[in-house]
Amino acid sequence: MAFDENTDHSISLGKAAEMTKRYRDSARSGAIIATAFGKTALQAILDQEKCVGIRMYYAKNENGDPALVLTGLKANEDDIYEGELAEYGADCPPRCSTPNDLNS
Repeated sequence: MAFDENTDHSISLGKAAEMTKRYRDSARSGAIIATAFGKTALQAILDQEKCVGIRMYYAKNENGDPALVLTGLKANEDDIYEGELAEYGADCPPRCSTPNDLNS
């Protein structure tokens, strides 16, 4: 099956808030609830030849903490794993947004 780069992935704030609250309610105290990546890293992945999206792999860093590994995605759903990859995002906590519907 082909991945459609124009798929509508939008979600309402209400639904997103429900989902993130469900996660926070089930997570242990102090657990990572979000990870931020800079535009430069995301753009480097997206600018690769044949890249139509980004896949995010759940991972664990060397300390055993949860992490995300990002890779480019081709239309045939294959990863662009020999190109630009990203990790080492800014985890929340400790680097969180001010309180809002998605994190409080």
